[in-house]
Amino acid sequence: MTKEIKEFFRSIIIAILAAGIISNYVLAIAYIPSSSMENTMMTGDRVIGSRLFYKGDSIKSGDVVIFRYGYTCSSCGAMYQENDKGHCPECGEIDAHNKVVHFTKRIIGVPGDVIDIMPTNIKSVDTLKMGTFYNEATFTEALIMVNGKALDEKYIAEPMICDKTRYPMVHVKVPEGCYYMLGDNRNNSEDSRFWSNPFVKESDILAKVLFCFYPFNDAKIIKSYKF
Repeated sequence: MTKEIKEFFRSIIIAILAAGIISNYVLAIAYIPSSSMENTMMTGDRVIGSRLFYKGDSIKSGDVVIFRYGYTCSSCGAMYQENDKGHCPECGEIDAHNKVVHFTKRIIGVPGDVIDIMPTNIKSVDTLKMGTFYNEATFTEALIMVNGKALDEKYIAEPMICDKTRYPMVHVKVPEGCYYMLGDNRNNSEDSRFWSNPFVKESDILAKVLFCFYPFNDAKIIKSYKF
């Protein structure tokens, strides 16, 4: 084997190793499969996130993040949220045999935050009870309050709806080491409001989204917002 061929293969190996290190420890790339984050990110977009030092106090409300949601079962096709049982709740196939599912959402609550989602015609959070619906609420515009302060959400696609059936009222406190996630397209997003476990563990957060790189003609920075 000539010196030139050896150098060629050496360069290929180094490039593969470097790509693996960058992918596993520096950057994360995600595909956006649905409309849940419109208009911040559109269906079919591809985004890049930073893994570097994104833990603990560096994780902030208002960040858009890539995180591990759960799995798609290789046996029955069910998509399920990660849980302590370690297998598909539908057929029992173990997690190790199933495809990991990643979601991209915005962080609304960090550990210790109290999150309230209610129709705007409700005057006090005292009317809310943990895990219940407000039975008199009708199909109406809603607001989010974090620790008693209403959020001014300029990034959402349209005013959020809250009612007694499809779009629930919420009153929760975010546990230690966990986060509360919502999509920016609130009326078309499966997120913490609907999951059996509404919270994402810190260990499941992979990266903070920095920018959208595809489609190339619509590349843009993905903004975080301070609440």
